[in-house]
Amino acid sequence: MSLIEKLKAGTRNVKTIKFPGIEDDIVLQILSNADTQDAVFAAERRFKGEEMPISSSTLDAYEDERTTQILFRALRDPDNHKKPFSASADELRKLLTKEQKDYLAAEYTAFEDECSPRLDNMTDEKFDEIWEEVKKKPAVLNFLSSGTQKRLLLFLASRQLNSQTLSGSTS
Repeated sequence: MSLIEKLKAGTRNVKTIKFPGIEDDIVLQILSNADTQDAVFAAERRFKGEEMPISSSTLDAYEDERTTQILFRALRDPDNHKKPFSASADELRKLLTKEQKDYLAAEYTAFEDECSPRLDNMTDEKFDEIWEEVKKKPAVLNFLSSGTQKRLLLFLASRQLNSQTLSGSTS
């Protein structure tokens, strides 16, 4: 699947991986912004419910809880992608070892970067790929986020400026 297809697919992007330690299949699904916010808010609610302040001494535990909440939403049943892998974040928290959680979080982050790369880290080659696709099918622009459209425009403008400077043209 091309980068442009992945950008267009958004939360429909799924990837089957092996669950660490038991090698059974599990599915990762890209989260929407709302899902990610829900995960952050759930972590916050858990800490408040436990009357645990978020401080320098609890920050690692809070980040770990955020990761659990994100994985709870991103891990899907391999037989039915609409179903979560675990019944609750509590169940997932009890099921995973630290090593398994770290592995799954790294897999999710890599998959997320593959499907919707961070604009500030996107290489010129990736933007060239998007640009070539847009030239073939201009309607693709309708499916790109405004941030991606803006970055693409800035990339093209800088490319045009560099092209003129290299050729000696200033007009």
